[in-house]
Amino acid sequence: LEQVVLPYVPVGPSRDLLKTPLSELRANKVNVVEVLRPYDALSWPNSRAGFFKFKEAIPSILREIGLERRKSA
Repeated sequence: LEQVVLPYVPVGPSRDLLKTPLSELRANKVNVVEVLRPYDALSWPNSRAGFFKFKEAIPSILREIGLERRKSA
């Protein structure tokens, strides 16, 4: 085994469960790549103050990743 690729898990029970296995893989010189999706990178900083604050950020997040909803004529 040379490399493991997995989605980035920032915090919580899933991160806690991954801590030991990922450390062991790295200790055995296995390259561990954690992929952070663009919409996660843009969304997470806005999700610290409750849903309504996050909801306000959704249009700018969608615009940033090219999924902005177009108004019909």
